[in-house]
Amino acid sequence: PGESKWNGLLSLKYWKLPDKAYLSDLISDSFKYIDRERTMASAPPEYSNVIDYDKKVYGTVVEWKGNGVASPIQFYLTDSLENFIHGQIIVKYDSYRQAEQRLNHFKSGLLAIINTLEWLQD
Repeated sequence: PGESKWNGLLSLKYWKLPDKAYLSDLISDSFKYIDRERTMASAPPEYSNVIDYDKKVYGTVVEWKGNGVASPIQFYLTDSLENFIHGQIIVKYDSYRQAEQRLNHFKSGLLAIINTLEWLQD
């Protein structure tokens, strides 16, 4: 297999919540290491809320724009009771324009995942 021209990674972590009390800690921890200086973002991050009452999928997608932003999209998804996912897109690129093209490609795939996510019952 050759190297993909999109050269990026979707990193996902999943937690089964022992009880609802852990949810706020996981949400805080999801973004506590991110700051403007670390990401080299040229603008404040853009936040988008995810709310699907029918599927019980809730969360936030955070996007940073700027040259040198290694992890321009991070997000979490939860059902607010038992399940929690944190993810990030990591993009390798040679130029800001190339990064934008790759990020748009990954972002459309990520939105498809978010829009089709359903929690399975044990």
